[in-house]
Amino acid sequence: MTTPTFFLGVDGGGTKCRVRLCDNRGTILGEGHSGPANITLGLEESFASILSATKVLLEKSNLDVSILQNTRAGLGLAGVVQQSDIDEICSFPHPFHSVCADSDAATACIGAHDGEDGGIVILGTGSHALAFHQGGKISIGGWGFTISDHGSGAQLGLKAIRLALLAHETQHAQSPFIHEILSYFDFSSLKIFHWSKTANPADYGRFAKIVADFAKENDQSAISLLRQSAQEAEILIKGLIDLHVSRIALYGGMVSVISPFIHDDFGTYLVQPQQDAISGAVIMAMNNY
Repeated sequence: MTTPTFFLGVDGGGTKCRVRLCDNRGTILGEGHSGPANITLGLEESFASILSATKVLLEKSNLDVSILQNTRAGLGLAGVVQQSDIDEICSFPHPFHSVCADSDAATACIGAHDGEDGGIVILGTGSHALAFHQGGKISIGGWGFTISDHGSGAQLGLKAIRLALLAHETQHAQSPFIHEILSYFDFSSLKIFHWSKTANPADYGRFAKIVADFAKENDQSAISLLRQSAQEAEILIKGLIDLHVSRIALYGGMVSVISPFIHDDFGTYLVQPQQDAISGAVIMAMNNY
């Protein structure tokens, strides 16, 4: 098989898919966007989003579709949790020279350390700790909202609603923060109950911003919840440290909210991400992970 001369990085998340095409020197030739590419939606939909974003890229950059025959794609996709997922992705019909695949967390980690060894703790709607270390890959958490996602926005939102419900039933002190949460449900325990029957992690995650806003106003109930989330994030950080990962980047929408409450002892291990997930996907493609 001939060696590819172009490399496509794919950052496929649960809400959108982003692609970037580079030449063999790493020069960016174009980018494109489309809808979600989480593999839990089915590989047909995931690849439809990837190809839709790629089509946008080609049209914007005045490139012919024939270039894909000489392009290796590095696919970082949400929903990848095991090797069989990767095998299925790589065997799915595609127009590229070749593909390699992993989770979007893995490509975020690769990007964060510019392809070198290091770890990442993702703190978004969900959470996940992952590292590449001495030729191997380490993964902690990332099993979803029901049984995992420690320190995540969704879990923070759940804690906020639980606390508000306790306060509403006189088992916890009231505060402006709790009043705000309860007002969303018209101060009705029954409405909270019915809402919870269909609420997904993103629904819970929306309440994390309320916690953060009231913590800035020195609401002690909100601050207490953020301290709890920071302690959960520290479990993930310490898990990587205990496995001899010495450089850890924090990544995701909850980082700015939680990081001020993370203990200073972890500071010597924490570094700023060097690049983002789509850059990591390009690096993955160029190095054929």
